[in-house]
Amino acid sequence: MNKETNNQNYFNQAEAQGKVGNRVQTRIDFSFAPKGSTGAVISADPAGMSRVGNVAQMVFDVAVQWDTQTVQLTQAGMESWLEKTDENENTIERTARRERLLGEQEELFILQPQQLLVDWFTKDEYERFLSELTQASENVDTQ
Repeated sequence: MNKETNNQNYFNQAEAQGKVGNRVQTRIDFSFAPKGSTGAVISADPAGMSRVGNVAQMVFDVAVQWDTQTVQLTQAGMESWLEKTDENENTIERTARRERLLGEQEELFILQPQQLLVDWFTKDEYERFLSELTQASENVDTQ
């Protein structure tokens, strides 16, 4: 991959590889991962080249594999999301949102139970949208 990355803050290789194995939880809703979803960082992947001064260097993002319950929760909640209407939305906005959600629902239902949901995060996104879990906080959350 040989793209230039200027607008995002990416991980360097050591930082990204240091995240592999970490358990994380979302602070916000993603299209398929509701707020509070948990997962694990499964890989550090090259994301392109970035210039630091006059030197080009490889930058990385990390892949988070969401827990199976995240996909199940999303499938269960999709119908209620489709039925919700916002009084402040005009008809065009409501129709566009419904079409987007129907498309996401179709993509989600294509996933087979053995397939897992994975999202990639830049360093900026990781720091803004995810919290790292410790073993103790995970045990509290699952009880």
